[in-house]
Amino acid sequence: LGPTFLDLVHFLIDYYSVPPDRGFATTTPA
Repeated sequence: LGPTFLDLVHFLIDYYSVPPDRGFATTTPA
């Protein structure tokens, strides 16, 4: 695992945290 993997993780975290209306963040407490 390198910095590219960490960048991907941060990207996914930001992506799933920004659009809560798409249904991806339904498992996360609002």
